[in-house]
Amino acid sequence: MKRARGGALLVASSVLWLPAQSLAAVVRVPADAQSIHAGVAAAQAGDTVLIAPGTYYEHDIELKDGITVLGEGRNEPAVTIDAVGLGRIMNAHNPTVKPMHAHIEGITFRNGFASTGGGIAASGSDFGFELEIVSCAFVANIAQRGGGLYVQAGNGSLIDCRFDGNTAVHGGGLACADACMTNVKAVSALRCEFVGNAATMAGGAVDVGMHSLHMTDCILEDNQAQMGGAVHSSNYNSAGCRLQGCVFARNIATEGGAFHSMEDVLFIANCLFTENRAKVGGAAWISYPRDAVIRSCTFARNAAPKASGICFSEVPLLSLEQSILADGADGNAIACIWNGELLELTCCDVYGNEGGDWVGCIADQLGVSGNISLDPRFCLGQNPSSPYSLQAGSPCAEGNDGECGQIGALGVGCEDTSIVQTSISAIKVLY
Repeated sequence: MKRARGGALLVASSVLWLPAQSLAAVVRVPADAQSIHAGVAAAQAGDTVLIAPGTYYEHDIELKDGITVLGEGRNEPAVTIDAVGLGRIMNAHNPTVKPMHAHIEGITFRNGFASTGGGIAASGSDFGFELEIVSCAFVANIAQRGGGLYVQAGNGSLIDCRFDGNTAVHGGGLACADACMTNVKAVSALRCEFVGNAATMAGGAVDVGMHSLHMTDCILEDNQAQMGGAVHSSNYNSAGCRLQGCVFARNIATEGGAFHSMEDVLFIANCLFTENRAKVGGAAWISYPRDAVIRSCTFARNAAPKASGICFSEVPLLSLEQSILADGADGNAIACIWNGELLELTCCDVYGNEGGDWVGCIADQLGVSGNISLDPRFCLGQNPSSPYSLQAGSPCAEGNDGECGQIGALGVGCEDTSIVQTSISAIKVLY
């Protein structure tokens, strides 16, 4: 088999991580190796396995330490690996006493089937691994844990990936765990989409335990589970869950329509939760937080008979700041089960929720610390691409409440309705 060196590396110039470049080779599939399985087997640390566009019907591919697996093509992955339900597509296991590193880019993983990680399962020793996955899609994979991807005892980085229609018992799209509960690892997702995934138990899109989870600028839509329609996080060792700039829409669960958390350290900022549904906690259910801050978020048009917005259970310390909870259906905006005395709201607008706004465990906080109950005046149809941005005259817009600054996840996105109506009236007068 030929192993191209030197100038051949130019074809893989988009790879973000490529160790030992001076010694690296490119193994081309199908030119140098007839299958992806054979190409990966032939690669050595520092090599790139470059896959030509097409669909490859393969499964049980063993990923090696130090290699890059790259699908040719840009934007939508032009390379698909379809396991047709015959097994896991790719396995990354590190049994050694040194960290494992690998990079995967530009591949669709479809129809994988396994007990963990139908698309990819990555597991490591106490020394773990570093797995970077870029511009990949996980579609219609099935597993008990992590329908699309399962990560155990290692660090994973997802960039510009899509999880679509995967199913599992825990973590329809992605599941993370640390069996040893020591040397806690982290999984991050940047600009990823989780759409239409399902779990029969927890985390329709993502289920995390004993891992630190960081999600930034992600979209999570139309996922469902019993607990946490989109995300379920149970980090009993204070690993932490950080969500920033994410959109949670139309997710469904029994508890926590979009988000469910147990014994976690939470930081949620600049996120939009809209049209999520549950029996308890239309947008979120947060239990036993060790420390939690929710800042500059918008909760709009979520629904649940108990707590259309957020349900808190046993809250030792939680701060809800500069956030909007509006237009919730059925239940009150916020409900507390058991100890809710230390739930502190600052500069929040709670308005228009069917079951009540400043009631229950937050009844005494209206009018103090910048808290209000006024129509946030969303743009809605005036800005279809950002319906929950604010009209210029919104009481939540920056500059309209000097004490608090902007309230909610989104800034001004349209003119005031009254200004638009006046302008139309003025035009009619001219004719």
